[in-house]
Amino acid sequence: MPPKKKKGGKKASVGEAGDDPAILAQIEKQKMAVEMDHLSHRMKILLHDQESMSTQKVELKDKMKKESTKHEHIYNHLNQQITDKEQEIEGLKRQLSQSAIDHATRVEEVVELMDKEQRQSAARIHELNLQVRGLLEKTGRIDEYKAIEAQNRELHEELDETRRLLADTREELDAWQRQTMVLTQPLYKDSVVLLLLEAMRLYPKLEILQVEALAALQNVVSPENPAEILDNCAMIRMFGGIGIVLSSMRDNLTKERIQCNACSLLWKLSFWDSENIPVITANGGMHLLLAAMTAHPDYAKLQYAAAGALRAIMGPARAANDRDARSPSPFMRAPMVEPPVPSQTRNKTPVAAVSRFPQIDQNRALRQDKLQSLAAMPVQASTPHPDSISDADMAMAWGRMHMHAMQLLLKCMSDHYDHEYIQTYAIGALMNIVNSSDTAMVAAGKGGVITAVMGAMRMHSENSELQMVGLRTLTRLAHSKQNRKTVEKSGGKELTRRAIEIHKGLSLIHI
Repeated sequence: MPPKKKKGGKKASVGEAGDDPAILAQIEKQKMAVEMDHLSHRMKILLHDQESMSTQKVELKDKMKKESTKHEHIYNHLNQQITDKEQEIEGLKRQLSQSAIDHATRVEEVVELMDKEQRQSAARIHELNLQVRGLLEKTGRIDEYKAIEAQNRELHEELDETRRLLADTREELDAWQRQTMVLTQPLYKDSVVLLLLEAMRLYPKLEILQVEALAALQNVVSPENPAEILDNCAMIRMFGGIGIVLSSMRDNLTKERIQCNACSLLWKLSFWDSENIPVITANGGMHLLLAAMTAHPDYAKLQYAAAGALRAIMGPARAANDRDARSPSPFMRAPMVEPPVPSQTRNKTPVAAVSRFPQIDQNRALRQDKLQSLAAMPVQASTPHPDSISDADMAMAWGRMHMHAMQLLLKCMSDHYDHEYIQTYAIGALMNIVNSSDTAMVAAGKGGVITAVMGAMRMHSENSELQMVGLRTLTRLAHSKQNRKTVEKSGGKELTRRAIEIHKGLSLIHI
C-alpha cells in the first residue's frame, strides 16, 4: 500500500514562503510605489485645478472691474441728468415768475386802457344822446311816421308769411277745423269717428293711441248693431279712414299690436262693405297685409285677422249687395285712391243744402281746383296710370301677388297648425286664390296646398266650417287631373266620407 500523505503539508510550505522578509520588503516597496504614483497623479490634478481657479479669479477680477466702471459711468450719467433737470426746473420757475409779472403788468395796462376807453365812450354816448334828443325834438312827427311805416312793413311781411304757411299747411288746418266742429257740436257718431281718425293722423308715432283708436274703430263696425254697419263702413271710407289705417300700418310695421288691430279693422271693413275693397287694394292694403304676416309670424291673433282679411278681399263678388262695385273677374283693376261717394241710402246723415262742415267743403273744393290745374300741366309720368295698364299685365301682377299670399298662408297654417280658426280662414283665402284662375289652381296643387288642407281637416275634424271650406277647396283643386290624382292618393275620399259622417245634415260638397 502506498504511504498516506500528511495533512497540512502544502499549507505549511506556503506559509513559509510568505514569511520570507525579502518578499515582504518587495511587496511593501511595490505598495509604496503605487501609492506614490497615485499621490503624484492627485498632485497634478490639484495643480491643474489651482491654475484654472487662478485664471477664473483673474477673469472675475477683470469682470468686476468692468462692471464697477460701468456702474460708475451710469451713476455719473444719472447725476448729470438730474443736475440738468434741476437746472431746467429752475429756469422754468424763473420764466414762470417773469411771465406772471409781465402778465400782471399787461393786465393792469389793459384795464387802464379799457377804463380810459369806457370814459371816452361814456362821454361820446352822452354827446350822442344830447344830439338824438335834439333831433327827436325837431323831427318827432317824421320819426313817428317812419315807425308806423316800419310797423306796416313788418305787418305786411307777417301777413305774407302767414298766407304762405296757410297755403302750405292747409291739410293741418282742415284737421283742426274737423276737431273744432267735433268739439262744438253735439256728440254724433260721425264726430266720434272723425275724432278717432284725426287723432291717428296727427299722432302717428304714439303707439298706445294708434292701438286704442284702431280698437275703437273696430267697435264702430261691430256686428252688435247690424243696421248701422254699412253706414259706419261708408262713414270711415268717406272720412279717409282706410288711408289713415294703411298709413299707420306702413309707419309701424314692427309694432305687432298696431298691425293686429289694423288687420282686424280691414277684415271687418272688407267683409261688411265690399265697396271698401277697391279702396284697400288701391292704397296697397294687400301688400301691407302680407308684410304684417311676414313681420309677425308667431303672433296668432294677427295671423288670424290677416287671413280673414285676405279671404274677404280676394273673395268672389256678392250679387246680393247692390253697392258691390267689384268685378266678378279675379283680375280686378285697382281704382283711383279717391274713394267713391256713398249713395244716399247708406248715409245716416242726409246730404242737405248746407253742410255741417262748410270749411272742410271749401278746402276740398280748393284742393280739387289745384289738382285740376296740376293735371292740366304737361308732366311726364314716371309710372303708368292704372287704367293704362293692359289686362294681361294686370292679371300677371295679381297672379304674382296670389302666389306670394299662398306661400304666406301655407307658412301660417304650418306655424299655427293647432289653431282651428286660423286654419279655417287661411283655407278660405286659399280657396279664393285657387278659384281665381286655372294657373293658380295648378300652382296650388304643386305648392303643397292639398297636403296643408287635408292635414288641417284631419286635425280639426269636429269643426264643420273648416270641413266645408276644405272640401270646397279640394273640389276646386280636383278639377285638375294631376291634382285629382294627388287628392285620391292622399286619402281624399276617406276624408270626405269621414266628414259627412261626423257632420250629418250639413250641405258638404262631395269629391
